[in-house]
Amino acid sequence: MKKPLVRTWPLAVLILAVVLWYWPATLMGRVPGEGMVSLGDLPLFSFLGRAFESGRVPLWNELAGFGSPVLAEGQLGVLYPPHRLLFGCFEASTAFVISLVLHTVLAGALTYCCARGIGQSRSASLMAGLVFCGQGFFMARTDFVWASTTACWLPLAVLATWKWMQEGRWVWPVTLTGVLGLQLLAGHFQVAFFTVVIVLVISTILGMRNVSEAPRQSWSSAGRGGLVLLAITSGIVLAAAQLAPTAELLMRADLRGRGTAYLQSHSLPPAHLLVNHLAPGTLAGYAAAEPLTWVPFRSSSRESLCYVGLLPCLLAIWVLVACRHDRDVKLLGGVLVLTLLFSMGRFVPGSTWLLSLPGFDWFSAPARWSVASGLCWALLAGRGLDQMPHAVIQRWSGRLALTAPVLVVVGLVVISLTAVEDGGNTEKLARVFSQFRSMLPGLAPLALNLAVLGLLACGALYGVLSRRQRWIALALVWVAVDLGWTGGLLRPMSWEPRVSPVEQSPVLESLANHKQQRTAGSFGNSPMRLGIANFTNDGTADINRFWENWVPPHEHLWRKTLATIPSTTRWNDMAVRLQSSPGHMDPDDIEFLRLANIRLLYGVFDSEQFDRDFPLRTSETIRDEWLTRQYFGRFLASTFLPDSTWSLWTLDDTVVSARAWLFPVGTPPEAGTDPRLYLRPPPARRHMLDSQPAVPLTDITDRGETVVVRGNASSRSVLVLSDLQYPGWEAVLTTSDKSSRVPIAPAFGGWKSVEIPGSGQFELTFSFRPPIYRVGATVSLVALFVWLILMATTTWHHVRLMRRRA
Repeated sequence: MKKPLVRTWPLAVLILAVVLWYWPATLMGRVPGEGMVSLGDLPLFSFLGRAFESGRVPLWNELAGFGSPVLAEGQLGVLYPPHRLLFGCFEASTAFVISLVLHTVLAGALTYCCARGIGQSRSASLMAGLVFCGQGFFMARTDFVWASTTACWLPLAVLATWKWMQEGRWVWPVTLTGVLGLQLLAGHFQVAFFTVVIVLVISTILGMRNVSEAPRQSWSSAGRGGLVLLAITSGIVLAAAQLAPTAELLMRADLRGRGTAYLQSHSLPPAHLLVNHLAPGTLAGYAAAEPLTWVPFRSSSRESLCYVGLLPCLLAIWVLVACRHDRDVKLLGGVLVLTLLFSMGRFVPGSTWLLSLPGFDWFSAPARWSVASGLCWALLAGRGLDQMPHAVIQRWSGRLALTAPVLVVVGLVVISLTAVEDGGNTEKLARVFSQFRSMLPGLAPLALNLAVLGLLACGALYGVLSRRQRWIALALVWVAVDLGWTGGLLRPMSWEPRVSPVEQSPVLESLANHKQQRTAGSFGNSPMRLGIANFTNDGTADINRFWENWVPPHEHLWRKTLATIPSTTRWNDMAVRLQSSPGHMDPDDIEFLRLANIRLLYGVFDSEQFDRDFPLRTSETIRDEWLTRQYFGRFLASTFLPDSTWSLWTLDDTVVSARAWLFPVGTPPEAGTDPRLYLRPPPARRHMLDSQPAVPLTDITDRGETVVVRGNASSRSVLVLSDLQYPGWEAVLTTSDKSSRVPIAPAFGGWKSVEIPGSGQFELTFSFRPPIYRVGATVSLVALFVWLILMATTTWHHVRLMRRRA
């Protein structure tokens, strides 16, 4: 009985810590709110859950504007097995919380296994697990599902690489293949790229170390390194069902705007790096933090939060100093320095050279490398907990208690002097330090840390230090409280009562009465929770203007500014105009609304009136404090929209709009009558719908991957469906006498069109069956079958060897 308890108590402590970190959700039953979760991920995963419930494998998202290849975009992890289980069985908010807690626990548990695998005690391994799963990367991204689902697998990849290069047991490269496959299926791909780089660095260092210690084993070490490359390649093959459609999307994606300025945005400045490791509350968690301390450096507190706790930093730094000749410490120290340099991005001289390397030339936000440096801090802190003598703990605690506040002040001074160019030094310092009162809540964890360090230094806790078990208990509780408290203060997400979105938001309540129409507005993806399509701007912002004219709503307006995969087609500036300035619209824009069947515009714009004969006008104003808080954030809602008033603009009832239109065409077509000849998005020609007898079609059935349009053509016509034209769509035309496949041509620069050859009733069925997905799925299934056989065989062999040794 005692042996199982000894083995399982660290996992029990880890689960308890994570449950308490997220206590509003786990103990009070609350659901995520604010941040990007309400306008971004949660509506998307609501769509995903409904698709799973209906038996679909959602390859296409019919609610994202004019439709989007949701699998190819790789943001939702459509094929990630836990998503199929969680979002297929639970309501989206509940599944979101379960996924967050489970993957956070998994991140800590796998870090625990990694630390145990490199020789640390159970207590030290638990310390490492707490530090990794509670670090700033996870704190700042609780409202992004991809962060926990991808980052949790990093420690297992490191362990598999380490064990394989040192011991050569075949189970480890097979495990590495499975880990990389899961990471890629989980989506987003950036953390998977980090994992590949870390794996290559560790395997290279360990291989060189093996050769230096045993020159005769050089070929063996080279072979193991080669198998690491094979494992990486096999992981990519295992995820072919996801990567093949993504590769097809990249071949036609709009890559404008992804230059050097974009790729190096959200780098971590050196002074911020220092302060964030000691007192992150001074740089985040209050209204003036972003414009004062981050925007001038083209970075943000969310992307750059790298806090791992003050005690773990103390333990890790001591290990780096006292055990600097230890080969494992050298390896972890080297990887730590490398990842910290990567996270600083453009602030490191010569960093632009990295952008010429594969992978580095694709992903923005270098500050996200903090997830890898966080793992190094965690493993080094665990080593320190095992080896740091009590007398040294007391001495180093005093040093850190004295130097930490000084370093924080120095860092803030450097940030103040370099944030802006205008004004004298006194004025620059005053701009930041005038916010000291706002910083006070965020300084509470630092005060706790300094108090405990002071007690350790003065000997008040000598009774604790004199017995190792008491010291370990204090250290674990200290780290758990520190990380949990800091995360609660700085997490860009709040917890709200479990209430229907329609009951919380008057705007969404109004929107729920118009489910058959597309909308446009400044509320991100939130209409998807109601099953309503919303036209948003999915392009990449002009990053220079983004920073120079920064305001908080930009993060929501440009929803995919930092997306891994760019959008397929941009509709010029139509989304921005519809969301921000309908008062500047003209008759050409009305043509766009009619063709796209967009009749409702919601936003925080002014409600100025048009001329009486203009068919767009203000229908009502709605006071919505909930949606205002989601859009602007709790700190700035009262500043940017104090009255929380939203406007609803509608097209007049006399104006006809539809999602599908029939355009009669002659043989040959007269100039300006064939929409297939227009290469630009509408409005392509003024009064096009009124200058010829275009017929709206309303009998449309949409099941995502299948859209059926029924109508009656009076003559040879071109049917235009205002859905995105994308490779993989097929069309079958059924008339009274036959059924046949017909080609799909782009119309108006990006919509679907099909020629109807003659008069009479017809039924046109569009089906999304991308061949690239079928090929990728076949490759993945074959690779999965082979991987399962190899995993079972190597695991059986590994267990048998362990039993023999025992």
